[in-house]
Amino acid sequence: MPRYHVMLHAQLPDHLRLAGMERDGQFPRGFFVHRIVRAPNLPEAGFEAIALLQSESGFARIVENAGGVAPDIIVHDAERTRRGDADRVNESGYAFYLH
Repeated sequence: MPRYHVMLHAQLPDHLRLAGMERDGQFPRGFFVHRIVRAPNLPEAGFEAIALLQSESGFARIVENAGGVAPDIIVHDAERTRRGDADRVNESGYAFYLH
């Protein structure tokens, strides 16, 4: 089955204030994350990457901090790849951004 490198974008709920992540009075509004998945095609790769993210304990903590409201997640970019250390990429953290 082909391997895909997927970049996801999650937009956090407006009310969410992640502890310890405040910068100059602002809190993260979202994050980007990369995941490598195996899927039969590109659209399915997006679904697989989102499911993988949603299964992670770090994501579960974000949802818990948001009062049980999960962030909106979209596929920002995806491409078929032959290279990439899936374990290393899939264990990488989230790149948060301020709004």
